[in-house]
Amino acid sequence: MVLHEYTYIFAIGTCFALLEAFNNGANDVANAWATSVSSRSVSYRAAMVLCLVFELLGALAVGARSASTIKNGIIPVAAFQNDAGVQLLAFACASAGASIWVMWCTRHSAHVSSTYSLISSLAGVGVATVGAGGVQWGWNKGSGLGAIFAGLGMAPAISAAFAAIIFMLIKLTVHMRKNPVPWAVWTSPFFFLIAGTVCTLSIVYKGSPRLGLSKKPVWYILAVTLGVGFGLFVMSALFFVPYVHAKVVKKDYTLKLWHVFLGPALFWRPAPPDAERAKVPNYAVVQHDAETESESDSTLLPSAS
Repeated sequence: MVLHEYTYIFAIGTCFALLEAFNNGANDVANAWATSVSSRSVSYRAAMVLCLVFELLGALAVGARSASTIKNGIIPVAAFQNDAGVQLLAFACASAGASIWVMWCTRHSAHVSSTYSLISSLAGVGVATVGAGGVQWGWNKGSGLGAIFAGLGMAPAISAAFAAIIFMLIKLTVHMRKNPVPWAVWTSPFFFLIAGTVCTLSIVYKGSPRLGLSKKPVWYILAVTLGVGFGLFVMSALFFVPYVHAKVVKKDYTLKLWHVFLGPALFWRPAPPDAERAKVPNYAVVQHDAETESESDSTLLPSAS
């Protein structure tokens, strides 16, 4: 059924949805890319391009359950009694309320979550539309407000534990070594394994229902998840490690990006004779070399007396 008389509501709701997407880029995307940009692993411009690609890809690949929760988990569709016009207006108002609130918080540098703002806005619209009894305040099979806000408390604790474990692994295998650079290169496939396994599991567990992955048996999900993880492990060992080893350890400044396809042959590629004198950017936050040079220069200057 096409509701031509409600086209203006759809247009206004789309404008607020775009504003909400803008706010999401100003808040949630910054959380994902701030560490990469601040560590100088990725430039600011590259981060903008990468987040444009992967945020959209993530929404399409693993956003089905979140969309289902917003659509039917907080305010049941049956509560609107098949009145599509009221439902359209309700969701447009929820988007407007959430986007305005997040914009105000962003403008005043207040901490805010775009996701939880939209969830709370939906709950308020549900109370105004179908009454407090029509809102799913409880668990509701993991889609109600109780489950959502329980995740608000559990997510920081779980992420803190994962971050501590991963950092300790890097600290023990890389940072505490006398020569940490080769250790970082040789252990990188292991971290590709971790990242690939976690990302694949999230796609299988929270992916689009059209993929049919959620209906597969446990052994199938484990096989796909571990298969992709170990596949990345092997691929990184064959192509990433030789390339980074030649670029960072052997300091081969003549290396081009397409040389990555040479794979293990790069181990036998001779470095230029002046490779040791090649200038490698110093990405350290504290520039100790610059401080040492300034101190030595100051000692060479004649005193004023």
